[in-house]
Amino acid sequence: MRAMSDPKLILLGDRGLGFFGAISASLSHDLNNVLATVSELGGLLEELVDASEHGRPLDPARLKRTLSRIPAQVKRGQAYVKQLNCLAHSVDQDRSSVDLGEALREVIALCERFARLREVRIESNVPDVSLALQGRPFDLMHLIYRCVDLTLAASSRGSSIHVSFEALEQGALIVVTGEAGLEDTAELRSRTAFLEVLVEAVGGTLQLTSEPGHGTRVTVELPRVLRARITGAENVTA
Repeated sequence: MRAMSDPKLILLGDRGLGFFGAISASLSHDLNNVLATVSELGGLLEELVDASEHGRPLDPARLKRTLSRIPAQVKRGQAYVKQLNCLAHSVDQDRSSVDLGEALREVIALCERFARLREVRIESNVPDVSLALQGRPFDLMHLIYRCVDLTLAASSRGSSIHVSFEALEQGALIVVTGEAGLEDTAELRSRTAFLEVLVEAVGGTLQLTSEPGHGTRVTVELPRVLRARITGAENVTA
């Protein structure tokens, strides 16, 4: 049972669960593809061995080609498990020091599949420098995801979006831009309204500009210390 009665807190909790579910579903799909490929390679090896047992000469070149593909799949699977593990632990953590650059890179990697499905490229300019914010890692990852997701929703096939950040004296600025303007739809208004709630909840400010022919720009200014306890992490995986 939720102890929350504030509609905004309930919305934040529900959408947080939606974010967790969307990423988990995407990663599990990718993992299933890895397992399917490994299974296929195992079948090819089994065919080679079976043919050899029936007197057909074993083809060393084909055997090596098949075996050489397995480590790459294992590496892919390990990367997906690492991403899923990072997301899961972000829920467990309460307040801690969060590296904004690292969080951006993690979320961009998590969003790559959504971008591929839309045939959109995600380009990033995330400097390899440490910029620590104090707050819940899950809240920060969720916020970044919603910024990217909103811009992706406006993107057309073959276009690209760009993600960057810069340090400010009192915090940081996250900027996500897309090449297309946002259409005024009920779904878009819902996404935009929730992003406003989420940004306000962590103590940040949001600027959203979108014009046909001029693209979309989502700008979020965050304080060094994010506002405490906004979604009730205990409810995210319940």
